[in-house]
Amino acid sequence: MKRLYWQSEKQTWKIILTVAIVALIGLMAVENISVKAGETEIKAAQIMQAGMETIKEYRQKEVGEQYYDQYDADKLNKFIESGMIGVLSSPITTMVVAPTAKVATINPNWAALMVDLYIKAGVKNGDTIAASFSGSYPALNLAVMAAAEAMDIKVIAISSVGSSSWGSNLPNLAWLDMERILNEKQIISNRSVAASRGGLEDLGLGLEAQAVQMMEEIIKRNKMYYIYEIDRRQNIDHRMSIYSQYSDSDTIKLYVNVGGGKISVGDDTKERIFQAGLNKNMRIKPGTSDSLMKRFAESGMPVIQMRHMTELCKRLNMPCDIEEIPLVSEVKIFSHYNKFLVIAVFTVITALLLLLVKERQGTIILNSAETNLAEKDLPVA
Repeated sequence: MKRLYWQSEKQTWKIILTVAIVALIGLMAVENISVKAGETEIKAAQIMQAGMETIKEYRQKEVGEQYYDQYDADKLNKFIESGMIGVLSSPITTMVVAPTAKVATINPNWAALMVDLYIKAGVKNGDTIAASFSGSYPALNLAVMAAAEAMDIKVIAISSVGSSSWGSNLPNLAWLDMERILNEKQIISNRSVAASRGGLEDLGLGLEAQAVQMMEEIIKRNKMYYIYEIDRRQNIDHRMSIYSQYSDSDTIKLYVNVGGGKISVGDDTKERIFQAGLNKNMRIKPGTSDSLMKRFAESGMPVIQMRHMTELCKRLNMPCDIEEIPLVSEVKIFSHYNKFLVIAVFTVITALLLLLVKERQGTIILNSAETNLAEKDLPVA
């Protein structure tokens, strides 16, 4: 009768110990030696904070408390002082809303997070992206620009002037003004290439004639190309041609939407095609309303949706209810594993495991052969 058994050898235990040590060292290396995204994210947050400080100073000197009311001063003073929060109502206010969503954006973490989203979307240093900016979320617009600045990314942006409550709804300090000031101060190098009124149907419908005149004056003083299209499809076509024109020979790698303009996002009150945050490899259902996001997504391009703040904060693990403006020192670092290091560690551990298996098989075969020889030498009873 043949007996097949395995008995551990000293060499086998050495291999097991080696595998364990290598696995432990590999785990520590992968966890601690990450791609240098952290430095870029901190840089982006610093740029955003510098931008907020610049707008804050300008607002205090040049704008003052125009359109303020007592509610503003009592409840939101610290956030208003950031320069990124507007007022409850003004002539260019397109919709009256609560301040909660706007307050959540006054955080340099958003710029750090945009770097993380760019990387996950496959965007690299020196690439070109397209963006649509709403006057409703100037801090998120700045976050997009700050992250692009940190990564040396070219941004082809088209902005709308109108803003809901608490956005950039001051007629003498609209988003286009902020963008120009930040560019002149060399905090950001990108600026919008065109602008529209914004508001209902992107035409400011329902606003008084004075408000529309103010919007057009804001576009004019910032020397922006003025987009005015009554037909929605023609408006989208016009914007797509502008993106194509300014991209030159570069391929646009990503589309970023900030805010809820229908030209950009479509009729998403009826259909929620794009979730808050990054959307990749989208399959667009037939009959989906036309929009910039739809067209870019249909071309296979990743798109980022920066709106629906409660959902956005939850999905991206960002605080929605903040009481103080976070400092750059409190910025989260969204770490990225070094893929090459992960592959190297995996390869080494796999090789050692194969060696261990081979050693065990060799021991089993050797012991089996010795047993067979011993059985052949046994006397027959």
